Amino acid sequence: MPGIIGQERAYRSLSMGVDIEKQGYNVYLAGAMGTGKTTLAREILGGKAKKEPPPPDCCYVHNFKNSDCPQALLLPAGMGSSFKKDLETGIDRAIKTLFKAFESEEYDYEKKRDLGCFC
Repeated sequence: MPGIIGQERAYRSLSMGVDIEKQGYNVYLAGAMGTGKTTLAREILGGKAKKEPPPPDCCYVHNFKNSDCPQALLLPAGMGSSFKKDLETGIDRAIKTLFKAFESEEYDYEKKRDLGCFC
Protein backbone atom coordinates (compact mmCIF):
# COMPACT_ATOMS: atom_id res chain seq x y z
CA MET A 1 0.00 0.00 0.00
CA PRO A 2 2.38 2.72 -1.13
CA GLY A 3 1.39 6.17 0.12
CA ILE A 4 -1.37 4.86 2.41
CA ILE A 5 -0.46 4.91 6.09
CA GLY A 6 -2.77 3.45 8.72
CA GLN A 7 -5.59 2.74 6.27
CA GLU A 8 -5.32 -1.04 5.89
CA ARG A 9 -9.03 -1.63 6.58
CA ALA A 10 -10.07 1.11 4.16
CA TYR A 11 -7.73 -0.32 1.55
CA ARG A 12 -9.17 -3.84 1.90
CA SER A 13 -12.76 -2.54 1.88
CA LEU A 14 -12.30 -0.36 -1.17
CA SER A 15 -10.42 -3.12 -3.00
CA MET A 16 -13.29 -5.51 -2.32
CA GLY A 17 -15.86 -2.91 -3.38
CA VAL A 18 -14.28 -2.19 -6.75
CA ASP A 19 -13.92 -5.91 -7.45
CA ILE A 20 -17.72 -6.42 -7.36
CA GLU A 21 -18.63 -6.86 -11.01
CA LYS A 22 -22.43 -6.80 -10.73
CA GLN A 23 -24.45 -3.77 -11.74
CA GLY A 24 -26.09 -1.67 -9.08
CA TYR A 25 -23.20 -1.59 -6.60
CA ASN A 26 -21.54 1.67 -5.64
CA VAL A 27 -18.62 2.63 -3.47
CA TYR A 28 -18.86 5.56 -1.08
CA LEU A 29 -15.83 7.02 0.69
CA ALA A 30 -16.39 8.99 3.88
CA GLY A 31 -13.94 10.64 6.20
CA ALA A 32 -12.38 13.91 7.19
CA MET A 33 -10.76 16.06 4.55
CA GLY A 34 -7.06 15.36 4.07
CA THR A 35 -7.15 11.73 5.22
CA GLY A 36 -6.16 10.31 1.83
CA LYS A 37 -9.50 9.15 0.42
CA THR A 38 -8.74 10.47 -3.06
CA THR A 39 -5.20 9.10 -3.01
CA LEU A 40 -6.47 5.69 -1.92
CA ALA A 41 -9.20 5.64 -4.58
CA ARG A 42 -6.79 6.69 -7.34
CA GLU A 43 -4.28 4.06 -6.31
CA ILE A 44 -6.76 1.20 -6.20
CA LEU A 45 -8.69 2.21 -9.32
CA GLY A 46 -5.46 2.89 -11.22
CA GLY A 47 -4.21 -0.60 -10.39
CA LYS A 48 -7.50 -2.16 -11.42
CA ALA A 49 -7.59 -0.13 -14.66
CA LYS A 50 -4.17 -1.49 -15.67
CA LYS A 51 -5.53 -5.05 -15.49
CA GLU A 52 -8.81 -4.43 -17.33
CA PRO A 53 -9.49 -3.62 -20.97
CA PRO A 54 -10.44 0.02 -21.45
CA PRO A 55 -14.18 0.66 -21.41
CA PRO A 56 -15.91 1.97 -24.54
CA ASP A 57 -16.30 5.70 -25.08
CA CYS A 58 -19.83 6.92 -24.44
CA CYS A 59 -20.81 9.85 -26.65
CA TYR A 60 -24.12 11.64 -26.36
CA VAL A 61 -25.65 13.04 -29.54
CA HIS A 62 -28.81 15.00 -30.23
CA ASN A 63 -32.00 12.95 -30.42
CA PHE A 64 -34.10 14.51 -33.18
CA LYS A 65 -37.21 12.58 -32.10
CA ASN A 66 -36.97 13.71 -28.47
CA SER A 67 -34.61 16.63 -27.87
CA ASP A 68 -34.82 16.18 -24.08
CA CYS A 69 -33.33 12.68 -24.34
CA PRO A 70 -29.91 12.57 -26.03
CA GLN A 71 -28.89 9.35 -27.73
CA ALA A 72 -25.92 7.49 -26.25
CA LEU A 73 -23.44 5.99 -28.69
CA LEU A 74 -20.91 3.45 -27.46
CA LEU A 75 -17.72 3.59 -29.49
CA PRO A 76 -14.53 1.58 -29.17
CA ALA A 77 -12.22 2.96 -26.47
CA GLY A 78 -10.40 6.07 -27.64
CA MET A 79 -12.64 6.71 -30.66
CA GLY A 80 -14.86 9.34 -29.00
CA SER A 81 -12.48 12.24 -29.59
CA SER A 82 -11.95 11.38 -33.28
CA PHE A 83 -15.73 11.00 -33.69
CA LYS A 84 -16.19 14.49 -32.21
CA LYS A 85 -13.50 15.92 -34.50
CA ASP A 86 -15.05 14.24 -37.56
CA LEU A 87 -18.47 15.68 -36.67
CA GLU A 88 -17.02 19.16 -36.23
CA THR A 89 -15.24 18.89 -39.59
CA GLY A 90 -18.42 17.66 -41.31
CA ILE A 91 -20.51 20.47 -39.85
CA ASP A 92 -17.92 23.09 -40.87
CA ARG A 93 -17.90 21.71 -44.42
CA ALA A 94 -21.70 21.71 -44.60
CA ILE A 95 -21.87 25.34 -43.44
CA LYS A 96 -19.23 26.43 -45.98
CA THR A 97 -21.01 24.54 -48.75
CA LEU A 98 -24.34 26.16 -47.88
CA PHE A 99 -22.81 29.64 -47.84
CA LYS A 100 -21.20 28.99 -51.22
CA ALA A 101 -24.51 27.77 -52.64
CA PHE A 102 -26.41 30.83 -51.43
CA GLU A 103 -23.73 33.20 -52.74
CA SER A 104 -23.58 31.63 -56.20
CA GLU A 105 -24.79 33.33 -59.37
CA GLU A 106 -26.99 30.33 -60.12
CA TYR A 107 -28.85 30.72 -56.80
CA ASP A 108 -29.20 34.46 -57.34
CA TYR A 109 -30.63 33.84 -60.83
CA GLU A 110 -33.14 31.23 -59.52
CA LYS A 111 -34.19 33.51 -56.66
CA LYS A 112 -34.84 36.41 -59.03
CA ARG A 113 -36.69 34.13 -61.43
CA ASP A 114 -38.93 32.78 -58.62
CA LEU A 115 -39.70 36.32 -57.48
CA GLY A 116 -40.70 37.27 -61.02
CA CYS A 117 -37.92 39.82 -61.48
CA PHE A 118 -37.52 38.95 -65.19
CA CYS A 119 -40.26 40.81 -66.95
